Amino acid sequence: MYDFGSSVNSLRVLFPPSLGLPKANARAELVEHSLAVALARPVQVRVATDYEDLVRRACAAEAEVVWAPAGVCARVAPVARCVFQVVRQGLTSYRSAIVVPAQSKITIDRLWSARSLRAAWVDPHSLGGYALAIELLRRRGVDPSNVFSEQRFMGSHPEALAAVTDGRADIAAVTAWSGDARAVRAALAMHVGPLETRLAVLAVTDEAPTDALVLTRSIDDDGVALVESLLDFEDRPAKRRSMLPSAMGAERFVDAGIEPYLSLQRRMMASVAPRSAR
Repeated sequence: MYDFGSSVNSLRVLFPPSLGLPKANARAELVEHSLAVALARPVQVRVATDYEDLVRRACAAEAEVVWAPAGVCARVAPVARCVFQVVRQGLTSYRSAIVVPAQSKITIDRLWSARSLRAAWVDPHSLGGYALAIELLRRRGVDPSNVFSEQRFMGSHPEALAAVTDGRADIAAVTAWSGDARAVRAALAMHVGPLETRLAVLAVTDEAPTDALVLTRSIDDDGVALVESLLDFEDRPAKRRSMLPSAMGAERFVDAGIEPYLSLQRRMMASVAPRSAR
């Protein structure tokens, strides 16, 4: 059986807060119990306070397994040993949907001329909740510093969308698995329920790689093999499966390595470079 090491009493798993802390903490508790049963070992599942905290704790060797949003993966590359990309609805990519209040007269074609809009984003390192949206806006000639009088980071998708539905913000962004209208509406409903009818979709961005399960250098060969066996959950007896894949909404995982996320990081950096430098 795998020994998690003399300095570590349990397998340490770190979740992002992007679902909202109450939901993320509830999932973490369920996953912690199911992993402990499946592995027959102590397990600790914790939720980072924000994306920056997740990066800091991963790089400080405070977790062996990290559920890393796509915008975070490249930042934990120095400590990444294995990277298993999530597959959802048969896809290893996703998009961001930019939303406004349903009654808003804002259009994506005229957004560049708007002023004093209030934006509610998820996190500076959230692709679906911020970075992809900003990339699209800049490509369309929108200067965020001119258009937005306020840009707040709400910490989760539900909080960012709630700011729009209750009138505290004029625009937000949310992860969407495809550009299909029904898929986007389903993504909105997942976070705010029936209040999704108060939101209109302004635009849908280009694709980016999905989030990943990152095994850090704190885990040894036996530990990697043990966690990998959990990811092949279809071949395991039901009573020996963990809730980790379902908590992540994963149909399966693919061993993608870190390069797709380093490429994404370069793309995001290019999108914010001064035009004269491109």
